[in-house]
Amino acid sequence: MFDTRHRWMNRLGWLAVCVGLSIGMHSGCSKPEAAKPPGISESPASQSLPGADEAVRRVLHGLEKRQSRALWEFLPPSYRSDVQRLARDVAGRLDEKSWGPFVATWQKARQVLPKKLSSLVPPKSGDNDRGAGASLPFDPAALAQLLDVIGDSELSDLQRLRSIELDRFLDQTGDKLLATLGRIAVGDANGSANDPFSQFGKVQVALTSSAVGTAVVSIRWPEQEPTTQEFVRIEDHWIPQSLAAAWPTQFAEVRERSLAWANSVREHPDEWHARSHEIDQWLDELAATKSDADARQVWQSGVSRLAIAWFGELSPSDTTPRSDPAPPKPARAKRPETEVLLPDEPGK
Repeated sequence: MFDTRHRWMNRLGWLAVCVGLSIGMHSGCSKPEAAKPPGISESPASQSLPGADEAVRRVLHGLEKRQSRALWEFLPPSYRSDVQRLARDVAGRLDEKSWGPFVATWQKARQVLPKKLSSLVPPKSGDNDRGAGASLPFDPAALAQLLDVIGDSELSDLQRLRSIELDRFLDQTGDKLLATLGRIAVGDANGSANDPFSQFGKVQVALTSSAVGTAVVSIRWPEQEPTTQEFVRIEDHWIPQSLAAAWPTQFAEVRERSLAWANSVREHPDEWHARSHEIDQWLDELAATKSDADARQVWQSGVSRLAIAWFGELSPSDTTPRSDPAPPKPARAKRPETEVLLPDEPGK
């Protein structure tokens, strides 16, 4: 369990940048400046900028503090402009008919899920009156906050989405999302010792070498061997050389796929509406439950049903109520591996 979480954290910084690309002004992609060869001097202003190692530390520190703007400011201005324009262009391809059902379903989830799932949290007094299987492996209050944060953001209003300013979105919504995801990952509101974002503060960064416009940085994650990463300076921003090299082609592909998706949703909304209807139906079933036991059953069966319908199989997740602990049962047939989604304790 720790290894899985650690590998996830090891890549989260760069993954979050990629996620930013997929949601997020140029009709094409900005071409990165070539690194200046040795012997060509740079302006005094560029020479006084922080080094590549400091740029990495700033991103890590921002993520540790759950500051999403740290990722945004890591990108060179033209890259941010590419992402900004993509976000607006995608929103411009959508219409109220295609986006409305998503918003309506999300708002219903805000009303139903927090109320029903909060009843599955075991009482703080420690008694077991609710019986086995009464707890959730995440904090329902954090889920409620996640629903509210997105439900109050530009994503809930197509007109606002079409004029979105991503830097403002990150300031007003991004930090709240990271804070909420941290609470969900921890499993409760008081589990700071298990906070995955704290891992960013344990990363060791060192500058290995530096030349005009290029640098090599050593990055060592907790309990891992150090790795080296080549950096180049683009528009006075240090970024991985691999990102600079891939941006012109890969971001163009991201843009093409994103716009194609938006066109498909607008022109053929049936599948999108069908999936919204599936969630709608599940929320109605959950709202109609009269007991905690019924709510647990509808929650688990609904998550399983939606996962199988959407992805073809159910992967381990944090969504199934777990036992506290469940009493041993007499001999029973072996259940599918998909029924129990996570162990009760990390490492088991």
